[in-house]
Amino acid sequence: MRVNLIFVFLFCFLPGSVLLQAQVEDDYEKSFDRLKSAYSGKQKFFDVLSANEWFALRSLLKSNESADELRAFLAGLPEFDPVWITIRSYTAPKRQQIATVANQANARSSLSTQALEKQKQWYTSNRSDLLHIERVTSVNAEILASIYYAETKLSSYRLPHVLYQVLFTQILFLKNGILSNEPSQLERLERLLRLARSSLISLFRYARDHKVSADTLRSSWAGATGPMQLMPFNFHFLRDGNANGVVHAEEELDSLFGAALFLAAKGWGESEYQDFLQGKNRDHLVRILLKYNASSPYAHGVLDAANSLRQMVLESENKVLKEVNPQIAPDWLNTSP
Repeated sequence: MRVNLIFVFLFCFLPGSVLLQAQVEDDYEKSFDRLKSAYSGKQKFFDVLSANEWFALRSLLKSNESADELRAFLAGLPEFDPVWITIRSYTAPKRQQIATVANQANARSSLSTQALEKQKQWYTSNRSDLLHIERVTSVNAEILASIYYAETKLSSYRLPHVLYQVLFTQILFLKNGILSNEPSQLERLERLLRLARSSLISLFRYARDHKVSADTLRSSWAGATGPMQLMPFNFHFLRDGNANGVVHAEEELDSLFGAALFLAAKGWGESEYQDFLQGKNRDHLVRILLKYNASSPYAHGVLDAANSLRQMVLESENKVLKEVNPQIAPDWLNTSP
């Protein structure tokens, strides 16, 4: 009797939107559980790949690339376990709220005193390499350092997933009934599926061209790889930053160079370099950073952290020069925004 009274209370007094949201979440969980139970355990990609999906992958090949070569590459990858958090993160009803909260928390953490000190120490230790990338691309070294911290905390933790497993999961299961009752999401999922296909083809080319093993690359649940979290369809921006003769997505300088070239391609040039130094056109700089990560808290957080980092570096340089010769205190150094 008590349970029935509670149900009546909830039905009568809770807003309809809350009840509807609860029903949507319950339906989603049931659908998600059915999908997981149908595809549990390790499996080969081609055992569950549809003919239509194989045709879609083949259609992305260039005229001088062989479908047989692609098939051999994919068939040569080990069996995989579906990375279910990938599907949940893209399709769960509350995914947008969760992502916003995570990006806000990340932005706040990047601006903490401890975080800024870590960024400064890393920046100081790697300054010559950063300034070289800055000269080549016109992307400010402080921006790169702050993105690096925001993405992987300067490579301080191991990425949790294997890239090819994430991409296989996206291609096979993104549209496999999870949101079949939400037609408004179909266009979004189709776009994500196209990006997953493009990423898998890019991984194929990357492994072939650079003689890199594709089954060891690690990534986030979304497929972002390496210190600067480049998506595989952006691997063409990678460069041999450490001059060891190999372009590798997980090498720090190779990834940094790739991130800088990505930003340069999206519009960060000499005028943006000067804007950052002078504290001008913030909205324009944020719009470019949004192309790296389409989260407003992320973009603003990176720019704020980069500005703080620049100020800290200038203050340190000012202090050193004053100690060397107090008579010529370099007040001109205080030009940061």
